[in-house]
Amino acid sequence: KKKMKYVLSMLGVVAVVASQTPMPHQVLPAQLEDEARYQLYAAYGAYCRKESLEKWDCKWCKRMGESTVYGVVDNSTKTKGQAFVVRNNASMIIVSFRGSHNIPNWIEDFTFVKTPLTWPGVPKGVEVHEGFLESYEVLKTDLFLWVAKAQKDC
Repeated sequence: KKKMKYVLSMLGVVAVVASQTPMPHQVLPAQLEDEARYQLYAAYGAYCRKESLEKWDCKWCKRMGESTVYGVVDNSTKTKGQAFVVRNNASMIIVSFRGSHNIPNWIEDFTFVKTPLTWPGVPKGVEVHEGFLESYEVLKTDLFLWVAKAQKDC
């Protein structure tokens, strides 16, 4: 069975696992560089229209190459946010959330309220942006279903 990688990209920021990140004097392996680029394009893609993501024909989708889209939720359906789940041919599954993209979003960002994250296993004192948590709670059922389907297809 192929090794699966899960990536959560948000607000155009992509985290690369620290254990795989080379020291400044090391050369970045080509595969890791390709994976980082794919993740970056997925973060950018979260700002594309839902229809373009579903057809996989936006500017960033084309740069990501052949991939399977498992679902897209946009701001006109359930929440103010947008997210999608995609898998590339290397069995990397990405859940990408769109960040702020207009003036009302940015105003909301400056007036946010942090709320405790009380999920099982999360240490006490961890807080999250209330608006993001609300959006995630609305989206999570679809996202979990799409990720599960992507896992089965790997």
